Amino acid sequence: MSFAAKFIAITLAALSASSGVAGHLDARASASVGTPILVDVTSHAEDATAKRLTSAVMKELSGDSRFALAAAGVRGSVNISLPSGVGWERRLDWTEITYQARLNSATGRSRIVAGHCWNWNLPVCAKQIADAAAQFSSN
Repeated sequence: MSFAAKFIAITLAALSASSGVAGHLDARASASVGTPILVDVTSHAEDATAKRLTSAVMKELSGDSRFALAAAGVRGSVNISLPSGVGWERRLDWTEITYQARLNSATGRSRIVAGHCWNWNLPVCAKQIADAAAQFSSN
């Protein structure tokens, strides 16, 4: 058992002894291991940074066990609609990227998520979008 796994097990045991939180954490952990969330990604990226963001999101979703990529329009999938462009602002020697993405469920619910990251670290934005999609599908 790795150090991280031992640490989590010890932490959960301590939490269950002091409060009922561990049961809640165990339920969330087992839910994330279950059936993956079907997602399809649509993007009409026009600028290079938006195209790189789309690529980072696709890579994040395909590497995350919570998700399974689906073709557009597959029944029951969550649609992640990415922007055609992103905002940016120079900060010293770096560029901060801001984005908005729309999450649409098969039941007609919709949510806008927004975030930011540095232009050299777009996987951070991709992780923000993936986490928002996981939360959106669980509600």
